[in-house]
Amino acid sequence: MLDCGAQRSLSDSERAKLHPFLIELLNNNPQVEKMISSSYRADGAKQYEVIIRTDQPDELKKHGIQISSVFGDVVVARVTKDELRKIVSLSSVRSVEAGTRNVIQ
Repeated sequence: MLDCGAQRSLSDSERAKLHPFLIELLNNNPQVEKMISSSYRADGAKQYEVIIRTDQPDELKKHGIQISSVFGDVVVARVTKDELRKIVSLSSVRSVEAGTRNVIQ
């Protein structure tokens, strides 16, 4: 399981892996939070849909990440903010994008 203890600042290399929306999410920007697809776990924790590029999806599973699907090096998952901070620290993770909400116009 991931250690989801105290929040820490992201390094420059970790920030470089994150989509700008996700950086703003971690900065608790309420406007961006509304734009990212989210839901609640049974324990009440809010989770966000993300698209992760990695060549080792099993490493994510080993750390308790809830994976929805895998296609090649693309992984769709739902993560909490703490899990998001942790997965960008994994060397196998190349990038993380936000799963945005689709709104009918």
